[in-house]
Amino acid sequence: MRKIIIFFAALLIVASCKKKKDPEPEPTPTPTPVQPVKNQVSVKINDAEFTCTLCVNTYFSGGSYGVNFSEPGMINRFVMNFSAYPAFGTYTFTKSGFAHFRYEKNGYFYDGAGTIHITEVDSSSKGGINKLVGTFSCKTDTLGNISYSFTEGVINLNFK
Repeated sequence: MRKIIIFFAALLIVASCKKKKDPEPEPTPTPTPVQPVKNQVSVKINDAEFTCTLCVNTYFSGGSYGVNFSEPGMINRFVMNFSAYPAFGTYTFTKSGFAHFRYEKNGYFYDGAGTIHITEVDSSSKGGINKLVGTFSCKTDTLGNISYSFTEGVINLNFK
């Protein structure tokens, strides 16, 4: 009987010394990736890169739709006007056509000739454009031996 008691006592000691299993760690929540802020416009102006994330305003006036892109300091800007609501497609910038481009630089006005390719467009309930996605390029007319070339233009305007 004594051997049985010693056997169970030893078994009890061995069982009580056995390492308990660690609890499973709480899973670490996966962080939501931060979406990079997209530029509203990026373009090379005479080969100098211009980008902005908040430099655009739009308007609807007298049946025309417009998009203004302001450079830092709000003195210089380039403007795209459409004589009616623009749909998806490619349009030619002309001085008096459906699509018109103007660069206002240091108090001078340079009209542009080129193209815009619109892939997405939407308007607000008040008529102004609140989404415009596409690409563009153009060259302005020459004034005082100065002209400007807009290349690799990308528009990603989304006020929605």
